[in-house]
Amino acid sequence: MKRMTICLLVILMSSVGCKGSMDNYYISEAMDNLEKISSYEGVILEKGLMESGDIKTRVVFSRDGFLYAEVLAPKAFRGDVFLNNGSDMFIYYAASRFGIRIRGFYTVINDSAEKWRKRTRERLEKSAAENEIDWRGSVQVAKRKAYYFTIDPLKKGDYRLAEKLWSDADYSFPLKLEMYKDNKLFYAFHFESIVYNKKQSIERDYSFPGGTVVATWDMTSKGYSISAIKKGLNFKLKVPCSLPKRMVLKKIVRAKGVIPAACLIYCSDIHYILLSEVRDYGIIKICPKGIVIPSIDTTARLLLLGDISTITWKDRGVSLTLTGTLPYQEMIDIAKNVK
Repeated sequence: MKRMTICLLVILMSSVGCKGSMDNYYISEAMDNLEKISSYEGVILEKGLMESGDIKTRVVFSRDGFLYAEVLAPKAFRGDVFLNNGSDMFIYYAASRFGIRIRGFYTVINDSAEKWRKRTRERLEKSAAENEIDWRGSVQVAKRKAYYFTIDPLKKGDYRLAEKLWSDADYSFPLKLEMYKDNKLFYAFHFESIVYNKKQSIERDYSFPGGTVVATWDMTSKGYSISAIKKGLNFKLKVPCSLPKRMVLKKIVRAKGVIPAACLIYCSDIHYILLSEVRDYGIIKICPKGIVIPSIDTTARLLLLGDISTITWKDRGVSLTLTGTLPYQEMIDIAKNVK
């Protein structure tokens, strides 16, 4: 019998092997193991985000909604920061001295630990029905014992990818992942080091370095209708033409400052997506980083962080960013249908 101690950083679209009632048993076991993690801190290496080479990132997480990621290498991205402190979000592009502050984000979407648990179980159950999993043994990853699995999709599709997964034996947490498209490496990451349940070493408040140009979104500010927001924009607003069931438009906000920009917030019972749009002035040059998704556009890049997927691309002079908690395959489908 396949022994599946499942894992999740929800970056992974992995799953469980044995079908029927055994799926529920192993999913519950994985959830119990993940609940043992109150925090972790480590260094992760990612491959597939640039034409060649790895991106090295320090990651700090705690269960109360805190997530910090700082790029350590290469030089082109060194110092880039993502910080979610449970109420506000900060993104900093060091080379461009450009920052984004999103205030009151979680107040609007009303996210919670319980919704995260439901999203986690939903992904695992969905994946259990869509993949064939084989246990290949145990090895050491980041000085931790890890179970090694191969994951093969039962149905073919553009982004139904074969995977190799190494899961922490104690915590059911992904320590290493390789994803393959058309038998070629598509994306990979592995932890170089990781420590669980230690005291957090990062301050929750963040200040952008001096000289940073900052774009601010206040999600608790006045909301607009589609027709009202269009009047204040200097570009044609685009909207998703196809969305999952129960995903509805909750709010539209405008960026603070003189540059017209809009953000559309969609929510379901446990998921959310945000679509932000601004005219591409070409003033701030940000080095592209992410998995290339040519089926959307040659400029499209996909980034995976926790259970959040982010896709950025340009379309007829407009810069678009789609962020959300849906599986990255669904996010790609949504982005394809933004018109």
